Amino acid sequence: MQEAYDRAYKILTKKKKEWDRLAQGLLEYETLTGDEIKRVIKGEPPHGDDDPDGDATNAESSVKDSVMAVPKTKARIKGKSGGKMTPEAT
Repeated sequence: MQEAYDRAYKILTKKKKEWDRLAQGLLEYETLTGDEIKRVIKGEPPHGDDDPDGDATNAESSVKDSVMAVPKTKARIKGKSGGKMTPEAT
């Protein structure tokens, strides 16, 4: 067990700069694609020169490379009662 701990500690210590870059990138952008993670770890900006705002123009590649999708919330539609619920007799 100690050997595995020592090995993990050595790897994490050796790669500290890369982990720090990744943490900063995730704090700034919240989600990153696989390619963006690779760029951030190398010390490059997460978005390529052809996409300075991070808005992917190629939908296929953005979906394919996405590591996490965040669903957008939809507006709630109020019913006839104006959103208030009333109990029903059973």
